[in-house]
Amino acid sequence: MLPVAPTKSPWTNSGRTGVVCLSCQGDDPASSSQQRLDQEAAMDYAFGSRARSYDNAFHRQMADDYLKWIDLEPGQNIVDMACGTGLISIPAKSFVGPSGHVVGIDISGGMLAEARRKAKEAGADITFLQDDVTDLKDDSIPFQVDVITCAAAFLLLRNQIPTLRQWSSYLKPGGRIILDIPTESSRLIGQVMALVAQELKTDLFYGTTRAELADSLHDLFESAGLRPLHVFPSRVYRTVEYEIYNGLDKLLQALDGPNSPWRQNLEVRDRAIEIYVNEFAKRMGRNGMVREDIWFYVGVGVKGDIAYPSLAEA
Repeated sequence: MLPVAPTKSPWTNSGRTGVVCLSCQGDDPASSSQQRLDQEAAMDYAFGSRARSYDNAFHRQMADDYLKWIDLEPGQNIVDMACGTGLISIPAKSFVGPSGHVVGIDISGGMLAEARRKAKEAGADITFLQDDVTDLKDDSIPFQVDVITCAAAFLLLRNQIPTLRQWSSYLKPGGRIILDIPTESSRLIGQVMALVAQELKTDLFYGTTRAELADSLHDLFESAGLRPLHVFPSRVYRTVEYEIYNGLDKLLQALDGPNSPWRQNLEVRDRAIEIYVNEFAKRMGRNGMVREDIWFYVGVGVKGDIAYPSLAEA
């Protein structure tokens, strides 16, 4: 069941989108195929290393909320884009039953290995595919889809609007896509890393480069040929206070990644750390800590003019 929420997203074209993507150069036709392969490898490396601990973060709570919001029924087909460890995919199977289908797609082999392990333990018949969700083949999904989910991942994707258009082609009339984008108070470490990446003129930091999306989630769905159905804020999943050196491990992981051009460059490494620490310090409170509230704006788009309950009735 969807919560009552504002009818218009508070995300406006004010330079405060706070959306993060893997590469702002994804729409540039001059981007090389090698650069794309490097980006995909960096993403696989970054998330594969987190697979075993991924469920311990806020993602489990968010997945629980997604399952409430999408309100699945027996016999429905669902595709979980950027499915991670299967936090949505695996319990979704119990809602759609044996007559429904669940497909989870992710670029990270490490994440999918964990998802398959969990699905086997749960006895859940789910298809997991390793693929780039921004460039799926026409026959990747062999059936019409009722619901497509993308939880805490849309911010990482390049070519957001073309990707959303492609996803909508899999939907049956009345099918829905539900996704989220982070609020300005979320992903503090990612925001600071974005500034480091900008200074170093690199886009190999996973999920750190700012992207200018449409004026709001409403416009995002409309640009992809979908009818905006609901836009609403999630609950706050976690509040964290960071010390100035928190998150440096993620920065160093990005610098030392398999396709990072800076692996052996100590001068650049020192400069990156300097930028990171300085930007973090700017955000510190009087207690010497930086506060981060993790919550999202959630949007639901529908294919066609099928009637759904209004927010007041949901």
